[in-house]
Amino acid sequence: MTKHNCILISNPSEAAYKDNTSIVNVEIEDGVTEIGAHAFQGCNALESIVIPDSVTTIGRGAFSQCARLKTIILSKNITEISMMMFYGCKSLKSIVIPTGVKTILRHAFQECTGLVNVVIPDSVMEIRPCAFFNCANLENVTIPDSVETIGDLAFFGCRKLNKMIVGSTLVCWPQASGDIVVPENITRIEGGAFGGCETLTSVRLPNHIKEIASSTFNGCTHLKSVNIPEGVKTIDIEAFAGCKSLTDLDIPDSVTKIGPGAFYGCTGLRNDVAATIFQISHDAFENMDELVGYSQHIL
Repeated sequence: MTKHNCILISNPSEAAYKDNTSIVNVEIEDGVTEIGAHAFQGCNALESIVIPDSVTTIGRGAFSQCARLKTIILSKNITEISMMMFYGCKSLKSIVIPTGVKTILRHAFQECTGLVNVVIPDSVMEIRPCAFFNCANLENVTIPDSVETIGDLAFFGCRKLNKMIVGSTLVCWPQASGDIVVPENITRIEGGAFGGCETLTSVRLPNHIKEIASSTFNGCTHLKSVNIPEGVKTIDIEAFAGCKSLTDLDIPDSVTKIGPGAFYGCTGLRNDVAATIFQISHDAFENMDELVGYSQHIL
């Protein structure tokens, strides 16, 4: 059935139109309350979709890998952006998240490489890990005061963002370069905060942090020095992976846990430093991609 050159759809059940290559413009019929998981996944010709306010639930990956999707009007009555909802929608440039949404789930916008602008309403309380992972052209996103939690790697790979601080948490600093000092009022640094900052050479961390989170300095190939404050207890998965220029590092006595692959590829570390790390964790230098199941650790 068509309406205004759109396909009017009344039953978007689970995987109902998955990998359909003919639909271009879709309007969900008013009265529909749910869009099933993967309902439109891989619809590579799909360019626009209108979702009425009767819809309260949109399933996991409903529009994932719709490479040409440019325009979407979301229902005002959804309360979450589901896991992988827009994963790989490379043509999506901007989106307005409706007021009433409380949670943006894992990988919701991951690999939306064309995304430039995101409006997050002050109803959102949580942004989960990898929500905007590798949105390489994302320039404008405002985090409202309502947000209480931002997961690790939420903005990893968002190279065009400026330094993002929410309260006392450093969320990301994608353009960090040269020698930097993290403000002393910061008590937490999210995972992936400096990931891929290839021109970063030294970092001075504040005294109040308790953890070097996963992938915090992953891929910082020119990082030569960073202090780990006394009081840090954990150096997590791949925290310094690929930091091949890192030579000297003081591991304080407070560190009791070092995650797998935390120092993978750190080929420049002095032998005595490496020995200290190895005493705490025997897999700190392992290539995580070779460990069973690790390829899915961000999914």
